[in-house]
Amino acid sequence: MTMIRVPLNKLFISEKNVSDEKPNKQFLKELLATLMSVGQIQNLCVFKSSKRKGFYEVFAGGKRYTGFQLLADDKLIPKDYLIDCKEFDEEQATEISTMENLTRTPMHPADAFIAFQTLIDEGKTVKDITERFGYSQNKVKQLLKLANVSPILLQYYKAGKVTQEAIMAYTVSDDHERQMICHKQYNGRATPFQIRKYLTDSFILSTDPIAKFVTVAAYKKAGGATTTDLFEKDTYLLDTDLLHDLAVERLDKATDKIEVEGWKWIEASTNPSMSLHAYDKLETVPVNVPKALAKKIEAVRAEIKALDSIDWDNMTDKQQDRVDEAETELWQLEEEQTAFHAFKEDEKQYAGCIVSFNSKGELVVTRGLLLPDDTKALRGSTGKTTDNNNETPATIDEPKPIESNALVGDLSLFRQQIAQVYLAKNPKLASDVLLYTLCSQLLESCDYYEGIIDARFEAQHYPDNGMKFDETKAALELLTIKETLNMQWVQVDSSAEQFAAFCELTNKEKTALMAYCVAMTLSLPVGRVDNEDAMHCMLIKLECNVPDYWRPTGECYFSRISKPPMLELGQKWFGADWVTHHNKLKKGELVDVMHNTVNGDKLSQDKETVETIDHWLPEPMVLI
Repeated sequence: MTMIRVPLNKLFISEKNVSDEKPNKQFLKELLATLMSVGQIQNLCVFKSSKRKGFYEVFAGGKRYTGFQLLADDKLIPKDYLIDCKEFDEEQATEISTMENLTRTPMHPADAFIAFQTLIDEGKTVKDITERFGYSQNKVKQLLKLANVSPILLQYYKAGKVTQEAIMAYTVSDDHERQMICHKQYNGRATPFQIRKYLTDSFILSTDPIAKFVTVAAYKKAGGATTTDLFEKDTYLLDTDLLHDLAVERLDKATDKIEVEGWKWIEASTNPSMSLHAYDKLETVPVNVPKALAKKIEAVRAEIKALDSIDWDNMTDKQQDRVDEAETELWQLEEEQTAFHAFKEDEKQYAGCIVSFNSKGELVVTRGLLLPDDTKALRGSTGKTTDNNNETPATIDEPKPIESNALVGDLSLFRQQIAQVYLAKNPKLASDVLLYTLCSQLLESCDYYEGIIDARFEAQHYPDNGMKFDETKAALELLTIKETLNMQWVQVDSSAEQFAAFCELTNKEKTALMAYCVAMTLSLPVGRVDNEDAMHCMLIKLECNVPDYWRPTGECYFSRISKPPMLELGQKWFGADWVTHHNKLKKGELVDVMHNTVNGDKLSQDKETVETIDHWLPEPMVLI
């Protein structure tokens, strides 16, 4: 082996170079930056060519050779630039080329971080590093962010005991002590999601409703700090107290503007998902509705009433189509009329409003809310009419049911089935339910027993009404649970032998049988359960994820409600433009659209909308 210098234009790639891998753009960018900043570091390996006189063939270092060629093409170096080479005999070329390609090891990212951090400590800037090594500034910043990670975890990373994805997740926090606690708590097997959740438990994501409401820009302007993970996909707001204060400050400004409206009370809430079930609601009344609009509404209502008087089977196809068209038309006209609705001034003194924000961070004001005592007071003041006065009853909004009684009944059975699955999989709770029922019925001290299960132990049966209760996910899971039960004790002849065989079962087998049987007797009422009932307490403990087992389909839900509720749902999910594009569809077509929206491909929808749709349930399917 001899050290020589060869003009660039006297070199070419040898066929004995065993690597035919083409250098990618990023590699070339980094190589060119290195060549331009510090020149050639590694020599090329060559031998004197027997094919072209005066030339040398490059059998190792082909990517470096390509880099020099690009510099020459860009006229950054002359074409006869002298390249440092190691000259070997041609017979050695294949062996040496193979050895170089097999034994080279790329630099570990953790080592790259240490090297870059050392350069920063020596006074180099991020820009200096990008120019010298060809990395983008973002890549350099990402590697430098590994400074957030505990040195112990970095050593685990180099040793292969922690994955690269996990290290990326750890960069979201610079609390090394908390990182190590997280690592130990999960025995070194924490997923990136678990790591981020553990380390950011006290932080708030920039996509959280309250962060959207305040805006990250306003939060930063007020001095709030943020952090990100290695790839800066998520931004976390660290000062939750400051964020909350800024949200309250903005809500208070909105509240000040509403005070002049004359409400009894105004409440600002930073909880966008707070329930309003505890409130009654004042109904708005039409005020100064244009006569033409009022006449249209009256005419369509009369038409619908006339169509309703005809039996569906006796209607012509045209009349059946007109039913859907008229309902949609009425819904649109009533939507138009809401612009002319207002609360009665004399009723505002009994009601209040809540100022908050929605999941998109938009300010939301819910007016006309009545507390139970205020509802009674309002009804007492205006709810009675006599022959001697013309008082109008209190206009308390009673929402119209979307679902028919038959549909509500079927939906209640679906959710009952789901609750049975969860109870069958929770032997401890099933045991408590069984014992509570027994004691409540037989011990005289329990005066106020509210039954959870049928004490005669009759399994609940599902009707064969076309809803395919026996094919649901819950039904199939209950069947799977049943198939795992030890039923051999049932197969003997006499009850005495059955009991003896039953007694021989293991505690685990008996527990599984008990849980399944208790679950099969579970009977849920229609509608929501009163929060003071024992049933309500049990359902809380079950923690049922109803959307995981039941989704509204065209067959079991959408085909059984009218068009307006479907359009309202679409408007809630996608906005007014969606309604404009779909309100002329026939009911059957709209049912298909809704079915596919809920159960089909959601790639075109944003993450927040997908989450809303995936968790939406009609009221009769809500357990608690």
